[in-house]
Amino acid sequence: MKNNVDKKTIAIVSVVFIAILVAMLLLIPAQRKNEFYEKWGILAEFAETDERAKFIIENQELYSEEVMEYFYRNTDELDFVYNYAFHKDDYRSMSFTEEELNSEKIPKLYMFDNRWAYEKIGGMYIKDDGCVPVSLTMAYVWLTGNGDFDPVKISEIAENLDATAFWGGILYEKIEDICSELGLNVEMYQYRFDTDTEKKYHADIQTMKQILDNGHVLMAGMSGETFGAHGLIISGYSGDLFTINDPESPENSDRLWSFDELDPEMTFMFDISKN
Repeated sequence: MKNNVDKKTIAIVSVVFIAILVAMLLLIPAQRKNEFYEKWGILAEFAETDERAKFIIENQELYSEEVMEYFYRNTDELDFVYNYAFHKDDYRSMSFTEEELNSEKIPKLYMFDNRWAYEKIGGMYIKDDGCVPVSLTMAYVWLTGNGDFDPVKISEIAENLDATAFWGGILYEKIEDICSELGLNVEMYQYRFDTDTEKKYHADIQTMKQILDNGHVLMAGMSGETFGAHGLIISGYSGDLFTINDPESPENSDRLWSFDELDPEMTFMFDISKN
């Protein structure tokens, strides 16, 4: 009778032990998954359905700590972060195309161009804060026909002149100094809202047209709901409609803009010409 009890007890203990062991084994994947999500956060969520996020996690050695921090501050920039592994060094071998150097019209260049997107202006990526360096590059390339200066070199000039803003970008009041370094002439027009008189000082459409008719480059500093705080090139006109080279937006660059759309947000205008 005693042997039967012992055997029964051993059997029960064995079953319990096996059950505990199975439970522990089942918990390991869950624990690992929790640790995985704790480490990677929203990127782990993206990796469930997005191959780019999965690649970043599986090849984390290709991504700097800085660009990963950038992703967690800007989770809608997954594509930019993913491409870092393939394009972070593109500037080392960058050059302008023959079409860009010999264009009859001001070439359209963009901040997100991998040739310089991952380089910095005032501590920020040119992709995000390089509107003025890219705009000045468009002006320089078209006026001179050569590629001596690009957004990175212009950003370096700005930094040497203490012309960069705290969070990236270039101070508009320093544009004349930068253009001088590029061998370009510039005349600046400033338009502002006078809070005392509640009067807005407006751009003059005829002045804009005259600058373009003279074969000069017209760069505008914008501020408002449409463009934000932004620099761009006004590249031509037809009647009272203007074309722009927006370094941030191909869509904006491919449509016509009325003077009434541009004028309310125009705070600076620069007449840029070759020495």
